[in-house]
Amino acid sequence: MKNTKVVKKGEGINVFDIANYFIDISLKNEIDEGVTEGITNLRLQKILYFSQCAYLSVNNEVLFTDEIEAWKYGPVIPSVYHKYKDCVNKILELPSDYTCSLNDENKNFLNGIWELFSKYSVNELIHITHNHTPWVEAYKKGANTIIEKDTLKEYYKKIFKFQ
Repeated sequence: MKNTKVVKKGEGINVFDIANYFIDISLKNEIDEGVTEGITNLRLQKILYFSQCAYLSVNNEVLFTDEIEAWKYGPVIPSVYHKYKDCVNKILELPSDYTCSLNDENKNFLNGIWELFSKYSVNELIHITHNHTPWVEAYKKGANTIIEKDTLKEYYKKIFKFQ
């Protein structure tokens, strides 16, 4: 691939606003009467990754500006990981002062991503990302290598086709 930038530079949305939105959705998603699903840090990482990939491939601009790195268990947004790393495998909680700042268009997009990927277990999401070229190629260069946004856009535009 040529070393030209194809992704429009934009401010994007604060990645923690997106993370909180997914945490909120997960806590409202009942898997049994009175029992909510929730989301762990590892699972959140994969959902954020696919959100960025889909948004890049469809809109040719970033959803959020934070970098994504290739780690052992798949793509990771380090800033989000470090915020929640002490939670280990516990269900993430919303900040007590949480209010959603996303517009309806962003919510609709993220709801679609949630609907598509929330049905997969963490292990399935890891398996999927480990079989996709952007993570594979970045990880070959070494753990914590940044997965370039242009690479994500080019690879996932063949996969994500929204109408």
